[in-house]
Amino acid sequence: MAETLTIDLSEVLAFAKRIGAADDLLKTELQETAMVAGVMVYQQSVMTGYVPVDTSTLRSSIGPVSVSGGVNSVTAIVPVGAEYGIYQERGWTTRNGRKIPGRFFMARALNDRLPDIKTAFGDMGQRLLRKIGG
Repeated sequence: MAETLTIDLSEVLAFAKRIGAADDLLKTELQETAMVAGVMVYQQSVMTGYVPVDTSTLRSSIGPVSVSGGVNSVTAIVPVGAEYGIYQERGWTTRNGRKIPGRFFMARALNDRLPDIKTAFGDMGQRLLRKIGG
């Protein structure tokens, strides 16, 4: 299960559409800001002691950040490539029934950067208003 963050920009987008701002401008701003947010989470995850390190395989498997979507929805993905990454994140139960707790390294990285991500999207809204003359 992926960690997600939803930011409601419906009012900014509705305003931009109402005054005729190009969808390309909106899409570009959203994708660029989502990329910045993804990079924030990536950096926080690999630069802190959150990622369990034995051989550094897990840490080096994180990234690169990718962005998809358009005007109505945009997604930044910070992948963890190591097969066992999900178990380190969420925990698991051993064959004998012992529960191993999750480390939540990606969830913690996202949580740590939430204020910065919200600021980035707020700044994006301000940039849009300046670009479209609001």
